[in-house]
Amino acid sequence: MNTNTTIDLETCIEEFLVRGKELLNTTPTAQQIFEEVTARYRNQRIEGAEVDYDGDLLLLEWGISRLMQTPEPKDLRDLGDGEPEWYADGVPGFSMARQVHVETGNDDDFDGKAIAMHIELGFSSGELKSSEHWIESPEDIEAGFVVIQNNESLYSFWTMPASRVAVFVGTVG
Repeated sequence: MNTNTTIDLETCIEEFLVRGKELLNTTPTAQQIFEEVTARYRNQRIEGAEVDYDGDLLLLEWGISRLMQTPEPKDLRDLGDGEPEWYADGVPGFSMARQVHVETGNDDDFDGKAIAMHIELGFSSGELKSSEHWIESPEDIEAGFVVIQNNESLYSFWTMPASRVAVFVGTVG
């Protein structure tokens, strides 16, 4: 990927969903997802999403969770009456979401306007204490990795292939 490219939000979402389809046919590791998502975050800006004003963030979450059952990446922004299906059982999981808010000039437009692009991994067994960490700018990526390395519970899953993968886009708020 070229360094410091800028694209519009819809193109970013389209690229994310295409890459998500590829991921659903593999058994990625948390390390692979972290490296891929942070490389894109480091090198790609989204038009109108100001990093300095919480317009482009990464959220890392881990713990026991239920994952969406999806053979294809899902765009949940306009489901209509269709609700996604979720696995009934909770499994150890790691997820990364790029949360983007494109500034429109309206002070009250965050809720329902911010978009999150999620990649969720589920693992077949193990214990994983729940927590989260925000990466608020590309300069915070290394500090985010240190948080992961210092979390023995999470780091034990770092190179383990996922048994379940979910990729989806949704609104925030």
